[in-house]
This record gives sequence, structure tokens and C-alpha cells, in this order.
Amino acid sequence: MFEKSYALARSALFVVGFLCAGLSCACTQSESTTDPAAAPGADGGPHPWAADAGADLGYPSPEAAGFHHLALVYKRAQDRRSSDFVPYVAWQKDGRPRAGQWLFDAFVFLAFKAPSGVALDYGASTQADWEALLDAWLGPRDSGARGEIGALDDAISATAAATSDEGRIMGAPPGPRRIALAMPWMNPEVTDFGDVDGDGTRENLARSEDRARVAKWYAAQVRERFRARHYAHVESWGLYFMREDIVHEDAVSLPSVTRAVHGEGLRMLFIPYYAAPGWDAWRGLGFDVAILQPSYAFRSWIDGGRVTRSRLAAAADFARTKGLGVEVEVRGTTSIPAERTMLRQYLADGARARRGYQQGATVYFLGDDIVEKSTTDPDAHAAYEDLAAYVRGATLADPDPASTFAWTASQDGRTTSAQARLARPLDVRALHIDLDEPPASGTWLGTAHVRVRRAGSSSWEPAGWALRTAPDRVSGTTRWQSLTIPLASAGLAPIAELALDLVTAKSSPAARAPMNAHIALDSDFPPQSDAPLARGAEYVTRPGPPASMLPDSAPGTRPKLTDGLVSEGGWNSGRNIGWRGDPGELAVVFDLGQVRAFTRAKIWTHGGSDAAVNWPLNPALLLAIDAARVAPNGIGALPPDFAALAGSEPVVTGKHGPHCTPADAFAFCTNLDGYIDVAPPGPIRTRYVTVFTEAKGWVMLNEVQIEADGMSMANVPYTIRTFPSPEVAPDYMDNGRKLTDGTVATSFIPALLSGWSAATNVQVDVNLTGATPLQEVTVWSQSLGSYGIDPPATVRIEVAGDGGTFSLLGEAKAASAVVLEGARGYRVRSTPPVPARRVRISVPAHSGADRWTMLSEIDVR
Repeated sequence: MFEKSYALARSALFVVGFLCAGLSCACTQSESTTDPAAAPGADGGPHPWAADAGADLGYPSPEAAGFHHLALVYKRAQDRRSSDFVPYVAWQKDGRPRAGQWLFDAFVFLAFKAPSGVALDYGASTQADWEALLDAWLGPRDSGARGEIGALDDAISATAAATSDEGRIMGAPPGPRRIALAMPWMNPEVTDFGDVDGDGTRENLARSEDRARVAKWYAAQVRERFRARHYAHVESWGLYFMREDIVHEDAVSLPSVTRAVHGEGLRMLFIPYYAAPGWDAWRGLGFDVAILQPSYAFRSWIDGGRVTRSRLAAAADFARTKGLGVEVEVRGTTSIPAERTMLRQYLADGARARRGYQQGATVYFLGDDIVEKSTTDPDAHAAYEDLAAYVRGATLADPDPASTFAWTASQDGRTTSAQARLARPLDVRALHIDLDEPPASGTWLGTAHVRVRRAGSSSWEPAGWALRTAPDRVSGTTRWQSLTIPLASAGLAPIAELALDLVTAKSSPAARAPMNAHIALDSDFPPQSDAPLARGAEYVTRPGPPASMLPDSAPGTRPKLTDGLVSEGGWNSGRNIGWRGDPGELAVVFDLGQVRAFTRAKIWTHGGSDAAVNWPLNPALLLAIDAARVAPNGIGALPPDFAALAGSEPVVTGKHGPHCTPADAFAFCTNLDGYIDVAPPGPIRTRYVTVFTEAKGWVMLNEVQIEADGMSMANVPYTIRTFPSPEVAPDYMDNGRKLTDGTVATSFIPALLSGWSAATNVQVDVNLTGATPLQEVTVWSQSLGSYGIDPPATVRIEVAGDGGTFSLLGEAKAASAVVLEGARGYRVRSTPPVPARRVRISVPAHSGADRWTMLSEIDVR
């Protein structure tokens, strides 16, 4: 019914930890928040191992790596047959191989879980789990079975004997295909791995010497089983280190592990995620080849993140400098336009004239088996054609809309402007400004404003804005940063002309605004509604979210964030509210009661990576007078009363861990207390103070201290606008912000949707920012039967004033819904407008329990 979770499809991209409360645990994952150019340790100090030296080592050549194009083949419930491998082996055309067009020359066979169910990347696997993998891939010992690799070998033989599209026998490939097998992570908690060398002693993975024994045994098993199978077209290349970062135990033991593998004549492959600890130390740890994951495909707006195409440039730059290749990542089945565009961006940027990683050794994460699905799924087939052309050396065209901006600057350079007339009107939904800021130029901080002239109009209108308060700490150094500006677009005429103004903030380290920055036009971004009255509004749903794992205090007791109690015992002190995001954002709004002179805030939190608890990422305060703001960007014009302040680097006040000592802080002091300081140069008049941050793994907040009017504010009321995370989140859980963030989901993108069983009555109460004449309400739903989503038969809309009873505004039927691509808008208008302070949306049950009601946005104007 629904496609499998993308998190399951690529859970190995992120750091995993376990966060436990009482007797229950929740697995969490997080991309590192460290600058890949600096890679500090958990306490801000250096790692205990050194990064590889070298100014620019270049991408690994195919000759040095032993392969050029390597496909990742994840184990699935049913073993692949030889026919499943045929499209990997050679470029297919109408069921036949294209003459001479061989594709992937290497493969990694890997699995997230062993047959026993234990995780192999971060779990506690044992000898029995490892042997089960070898049995699946190479066939049980002494059985004569050839395993899944035998199926690949048969596919190559069948292709070599097949008649090509030109009517000739294909013939043998140009060389043997290289195979690497995953070596599961050796978890130091496993003290009884098994007796691998027959000496009567069972190996203990907490000991480095035993890890080396296990590695030698496993490598020997791989070598011997390959030799016994007598494959015709494949040969063993080596082992793939299943973990995608370097933790302390691995930093100590990996040199002896890799030596043991080399002693058996095999090589070792490392594929770290972007900014992973130890990503640039691969050579010194004994790896033969390393490939860097950009992680763009899983960190963009599609998954609730802010990463843009500029990440490809950053990843390529870091990878080339340290001698790594770049991974090409396919998201899902490329069934939505944004996924297709994203893949083409990866491929276009690989060209020699752009980032150049197409020429080096490359690894391919192929999404939800798109190569195998290419024969039956049109979307997968289109992606396959692009991939095959790229592997064969073609240069792919840039998929982004072409545009040429003319730049001008104010006399003092603090404001720059760019304007472009498009060749034809386009449905542009966002601008991405790529800020290539070499260290010498400093970081630019300020505001970006976009005006547009739409087709058929001679007037200009404000379309969107964004604030840049600090550089993104995950993206790396100040280079390759990106600022996204959403544009009002839902149901509006396409854009004929755009104008951008970059205005430098007084606090900006760079005195001049960027000039000639690259501006990317995004037509795949989700449509943004220009209805203003409910955007960013607070709301309540029934049914509501499940109980939070680390909630605020119970009603009737003092709220955690203003009770005056600072957590001094680590994240597990019991005083924290917790949010899990991968990626994700959170907002907590504090109401000072009246306009005051704000001077400082301290946000007490935790970091260090223990149990995937990390410092808040890119923390900021959003200040406003008339209404609370919950995001640093928006559509239309920048509100005149809005200001944003960046948070400081974390100030560490306490260190914890089972063996935490100053002598080995990185290894053991991974549960850190501290605060983030936010102080403007001078007082700022404001009423609403919003703590806004991104989450990578878990974010913990335990106290927010606010100073205004020359005093420390006590008992400041606040509203949590992003629900703290439950222990187990149900599918499509609303987060407290999705339904009023202005974004209309026009295709199946779970990060943008709030879902309930279609057999459930759903109610949403929206609190508008004030009593307002209301003339139209639109409730955006979806109708995607192939995903199990049924459109509501009826949506009932009621309105009320402050404290008053609700009265019916109207009912909208499915038959009259407004259509916007895959979205359905249930719209009710009032003539004349009626004053309203609250809006209630009711969606009656309308289908079976195995079907879904999906809502993405509530527009009020």
C-alpha cells in the first residue's frame, strides 16, 4: 500500500545511538554536526587521530581503486535471481543489452540486518550472524550452492551470450567484476562473539586483539569461499566496513583490523556519511579506498531538512582534497519530480567541467531497487536511463531552469541586487542562493528579499524573504553555503521576472553583500500558499499526538523550561524536554506579555553525542512584536517587526560518562551539559521570543533564561510549537507545525503530511493571530489511491470569536474540491467576510481503517 520508509531504505546514513527512558529504548540516528574541515571531538577538542595530510589528493582513480562504478546491493527478503541482476550488468534496451554497453564493474553486497534480526551496522552481531551472511551471498560451506553472487555471475554469463540490440553476440565483459562484502561492525559490547580460530577461547570484541582475530577469520572465509565457487566473471575485491563513521574503539583497533584483512589478500572500503567523525582519517586507519556520501538526497526539504544542491559542491570539494570519491545517491524510486531532479543534479555535477567526480571511483546507492524496477516502472526506467548514460561516460545536462541575473551594488556595497527576465514564464517556487564565501571574505549575514512580476501583470509584488543569522554548521566552512527563499506560488500565475535584494546586517562579519552569487530556480519545491491569516498559527488536533518520551511537566506543576532548574547531570537528568529529528526543526514561543527591551537569553541544553543527543544545530532566536514567528523565512514581504539573532557556540558547563576523565575527554565525556548564549549588541523591543533550532538526532532543552527590561524574567509562559517526540512515532504524525506552515503537498511526501486512519473522525482547531475578517478557508488534502489515501467525502468548517461558540461557515464536498496537481483543496467562502478568532476543521470518518486521511495545509484569508 505505502512505499517502504525511506529511513529504512537508508538508515545507515546516520549516526545511531540509543536513548533510554526507564525500561524502553528508542533508536535514533543523526548526521554529524561537525564541520568536516575541522572535525572536532565531542568536547570541542581534536580527535585522537590525525586527519590525512595533503592539500588536494584528488579523487581516487579507477586504476588505483580497482573499480570505477560500484553498485550497492542491499539484501532483501527474497534473494535476487540472475534476471534481477541483468540491468546492473549491461545497459538494456527493449529486453536486450546495448552492444558493448557494460555497466557496473563492481558491487558491494550488504545488509542492514542479519537473519536473526540483529542490526549489522550498529547492533551486537556475533559469529553466527556473520556466517549466515556468507551463506546467503556465497552459499553454505560444502553445499555446492553459489549464493546471490552466483546469481550475479550467471547474469553476466547470460548477458555475454545474449544477442545485443545490434544483432551481434554481446561477448565477455572487458574484465572480471569486483565484489566487496560487508563486514559488520564489531560492537565492543559483544564479549562472546564466538570462537573463530578454534583455540577454545571465544572472542571478546571489547579487546582490539580479538577484533583483529575476527577480521582475519572473516577475510579468510571470504577468500576461501570465493576460491571454492569458481565464478566465471566475478572476483573478490575485499571488504566493506559497514559502519559509516569512526568511534573511539574503531580508531584504536582499525589499524590492526585492516592489517589482518590485508594479510588475507583483500582490501578495505570505507563510505562515511557527510561530516562523519574520522571521515578524513581513512588512509591512516588502513582503508584502501574511501567514498564520501553527500547525504543531499536525504537532507533536503523532501525529508524536512534544509540541505540544497550546494551540498554536492561541498562534498566534492572535501572529498577531492582528502582523496575520497563521491557517492551518487538515488532517493526512493524517483517517483516525484523533486527526486528525479535531484538525481540529475548529482549526475550533472559529476561532469569533468563541473565537480569532476564522474572520472574517479564512484559508489552508487540505488534507492528502492530502481535498477531492478526499471523494466516495469516508468519513473525508475527514466532514472535508469540517466544512470546508465552517466556510467558509460556521458555528460548529463543541468536540470535546473536556466537564468541569467544582472547584478548591481549600492555605493557602500552593503546592499546588492540581482534581476532576471526569464526566457518564458515559470512556476518558480523557491530561490536557492549559493554563497561561495572563501574564508578571507568572511561570513555574510543579513536579509534576502524577492520581488516578482507574474505573467500577464505589469506590477511587482513581494514574493518571499529569508534571514541569514549564521552559517550552517553542518555544511562545513563558510564555503558552499546556501540560503533558501520560498516564494508564494500555490494557484498563482507563473513568474516572468524576478528581483533579489541582499541587505547586510550591522552585525555581519562581511561588510559587503554577496555579488554575483549563483541563484538557482526551483520549480520542484512544494507550492507555498499566500493566504496570510493562519500561516504559523498554533493549532490543536483530535486525535492528538501520542505521549512524548521526554515531555514537559504535567499540568498543574511548574513548566520545565521556566522552573529555574538547570540540568546538571547530563541529558538523562529527568529535567529535559526532548525532540528527535533526522532532519527536523523545532520552535518554542515565549510570550513576554507586553513589548519589552530584550537583552539576553541562555538556552540550557546538552550535547556530546551520547545516545545521539547533540547540541542544537544552528540555534537562533526569532523576535517579533505583533505575532510569534516560528521560521526564519517566509512568503510575501518581511514583517517589519521581525528580528533574528544567532546563538553562540555551546558553552560546556559539565561533562559526564562512565569513565569520563580530562585525559580522555573525547572517548568517554560524551554526555555534556551547557548553554547557548544569545545577546544582541543592544536592547531590542519585542514581545515574542521564539527559540528556533534544527535537530540532528536528539535535541534536549531544560531551561530558557530570558532577560528584558533590565531584569531576569520569571515564569514566562511559553507554547511548544513542535511536539516533543514520542517513544515510537506513528506513521505520518502531525508535529504541531505542518498544517499552518504554508506548504501544500501536491504529491506523496510524508514530511509534509499529517495522517490519520480514514476510519477516524478528525478535528483541527486553529487559533488565528487575532480577531480578523475572514472570507475564505481552504483545507488541503490528497487523493492518491495507490498510496492508500482517500479524499474526504466532506470537510466541515466552523468559526468562532474569542471564547465564543463555533458557528458553521460551510461544508466542502469532494466533488467540488480545488485541484492542484495531486492536492485537493476543500474551500468555503463567506460573503461578506465574518470576524473570527478561531477556525475549526472537521473531517468525518469516510473509509476503512486500512485507508488514510491526509492533510497538508489549512489556508485562511
